[in-house]
Amino acid sequence: MTDTLGLEGLTLTVQSVANSVEFYGGKLGLPVEYQSLPAFAQPPQDEPWERAMTAFDPDGYAVEFSQGKRGKNAPPPPGPQ
Repeated sequence: MTDTLGLEGLTLTVQSVANSVEFYGGKLGLPVEYQSLPAFAQPPQDEPWERAMTAFDPDGYAVEFSQGKRGKNAPPPPGPQ
């Protein structure tokens, strides 16, 4: 029997990454690996009709971001219309 604990895919939300790494790695002696950037499935692409990109969240779901045609989707200026 081995004393190995695997927590692959575990997502923790913490207030301070530095404090958490110190606690789990320093005080508990656990190996700590973390990735703070999202995994981009598709870098931003400019199309004639929109700008779009796709990223994966920590659970593996695809999240798509898009913006209408550049310069054409600005909100109206504040004040009476």
